[in-house]
Amino acid sequence: MKKTITITDENKRSLVIDFVQKIPLEPVHQVRIEPFEGNRSADQNRLYWMWLTDASTTCINEHAGKTKDEWHLFFKRKFLIPIFIRDDEGFAKMIVATRALKAMDHLTEYHNLRKGILNLTSITDANVKQMAEYLYDIELFLHGCGVVLRTDDELYKRAME
Repeated sequence: MKKTITITDENKRSLVIDFVQKIPLEPVHQVRIEPFEGNRSADQNRLYWMWLTDASTTCINEHAGKTKDEWHLFFKRKFLIPIFIRDDEGFAKMIVATRALKAMDHLTEYHNLRKGILNLTSITDANVKQMAEYLYDIELFLHGCGVVLRTDDELYKRAME
């Protein structure tokens, strides 16, 4: 039996306590308590796509003319993939294997695999902390391009917490 309960209030805490008290001693069970790291928040998602719209309409340097979707791919490659490489050992091994293809001059396979990985890498897989880091990296980059990003203070605060 496997059960996951997210403790969000006293009622959920009581539910967990009752559940654990009812677990039989045989067979032996393991209980693990860990901080909840949910996927990126709705506020983070809203702020992200607002910024991509700003970038696609205001960037006037070498990146001018990119669409929101092109910015999305660009930022995933530049900032999100390195975060996932750092935080996910399996993801890091996949990238190392992909880079090995390039080192062996299997360039067609390398480029096809790289493109597939980029397309499958998703912001929905980022937890709240990773997404806040990703947004901060994008904010710094776009600021360097001279892009003034729209946001309201409350949305920004909720997204970057």
